[in-house]
Amino acid sequence: MSGFRTVVSAICTVLAAVLGVVWIAAQTVVRSVDERAAVHEFTQSFVEDPQVLDAAVGAGTARVTEALSSAGIEFPGLDLIVGEIVNAVVYSDAFASAAQAQAASAADQLLDSIKDESGPMVVTIDISDAVNERLEQIPFVGSSLPDITIAPIPVEVANEEEADGVRTAYDRLQWAATWAGWLALGLLVLGLIVSHRRRWYPAKAALALGVASAVGWALVTYTEPGTVLASLPGGLEGTGPADVVSGLVDDAATDIASVLGFVAIGAMIIAVVLFGAARATQGAGSKRG
Repeated sequence: MSGFRTVVSAICTVLAAVLGVVWIAAQTVVRSVDERAAVHEFTQSFVEDPQVLDAAVGAGTARVTEALSSAGIEFPGLDLIVGEIVNAVVYSDAFASAAQAQAASAADQLLDSIKDESGPMVVTIDISDAVNERLEQIPFVGSSLPDITIAPIPVEVANEEEADGVRTAYDRLQWAATWAGWLALGLLVLGLIVSHRRRWYPAKAALALGVASAVGWALVTYTEPGTVLASLPGGLEGTGPADVVSGLVDDAATDIASVLGFVAIGAMIIAVVLFGAARATQGAGSKRG
């Protein structure tokens, strides 16, 4: 019977340690997303996607043509000229600079899209200044054209199906950040209750957490955690959302590794102290202890 209890206690301890690491990692990612840090980095990278750029050209051409028409500027071939101008702007450093300058706002929009219940993930980029500079360069008429205000261009980062995949992954992270810690604590209590040698249990639990944190630190440091997360059973491997989720997790990887590293070192030190204390009092307690 004591052997069975030892096995059950060991399983509870290992699962609690793993869940503890999952809780730490999920907490770090969710905090990074909520604080816009990871989303900010991702926002700056999506402007390199050709599909995003092509969509911006189409939407931008329509917005600029509409703005010029509202200002009373219409002449044959305007659509072609506008299309070339917008294409040049979108595929220039000016567009990337505009996106980066507005990254904080775009990050808020992206986070709101992740937390919405439905719909595609869309951010808007204002390219009015860049387009007006190009309009001034049109031969003969450019200098006489007034500055126009262009409605921000909606850029679809992920369609509705892909966005739902991102929301599902984010919901899983939030669930882990909320409940994994409580599950770990419950398993620790259960492991202590069934343990045959309770005197040593706190030290073993600390050691298990230290080892699990060290393994987690190594995985985060030497692999791409976002890709690993997306490839888990029920994950998003091979889909558009996998790139978004991988980007968000990978951007938080440095913080995750830092926290897990400190936890690993701290837990190991505590384990050594507790093992020493248990050994020092071994003769004074009951055999059950």
